[in-house]
Amino acid sequence: HRDPDRPNIELCLDQKAKAYCYGSSLKPIGDFDVEGLRLRSDTSISILKYCPVDRIPKSHFIGSPFVISDATPVATGNGLQEELLSRASVAIAALGQALEELKLCAICRFVKKKDDDPVTVALFPLALPRHSTGNSTSESLIGDYPGCSQSSKYALVFVQIPFIGDVIPLSLPSLAALHV
Repeated sequence: HRDPDRPNIELCLDQKAKAYCYGSSLKPIGDFDVEGLRLRSDTSISILKYCPVDRIPKSHFIGSPFVISDATPVATGNGLQEELLSRASVAIAALGQALEELKLCAICRFVKKKDDDPVTVALFPLALPRHSTGNSTSESLIGDYPGCSQSSKYALVFVQIPFIGDVIPLSLPSLAALHV
């Protein structure tokens, strides 16, 4: 790289700086400033609001959705871990049932790893299908939901959605109106 004021002089490695476009000009920003602008956050998921399920079109889904179900109890020998798994299972099933009954979905902020950028996700209710095995009291799940226990009737579908500023509604003329 060359010095813009003196094009015949080449810059040393320690004289170079990162620059970001701001309008039509480049603004130099040092490593210290970049580190200060970085968002620090822990791994988390937090519900921001609830909205009707039909307000989020499927065309806004980013990536593949996946099912969050209650955890199948595993004998770990650690009573605290088993208690936390039990509470998480109840919370997932209760949230899924409440969202299903109210026909709502939860809009959430999700941070996958420590100091990772947050993404917006939606949690949709999923009523797990069941069928009778001949005995009216015994039911079992149908479908392939890994990790689901036989006792749960509700799960959540987790899918990334865009930030509101990333969606630009476009109105295009119909194809019938175009003459070729």
